Amino acid sequence: MLELDEFNEHYMYLLLRFLTVQNKKQECVRCYERIKRKLKEELGVPIPDKIVKVYADYMIHV
Repeated sequence: MLELDEFNEHYMYLLLRFLTVQNKKQECVRCYERIKRKLKEELGVPIPDKIVKVYADYMIHV
């Protein structure tokens, strides 16, 4: 779904959340970096708090 709608924040969140639940650390880091690049660098908008929170919470516990 994210490939079809690459700027959809809900799909970004769902993918990141899936990767954290599956404990895929490297993929999670790459996913977050892609989100950051798409939103902050390409669009100039902040990363949604729920995405930042799920990523930060996961990184604290791995």
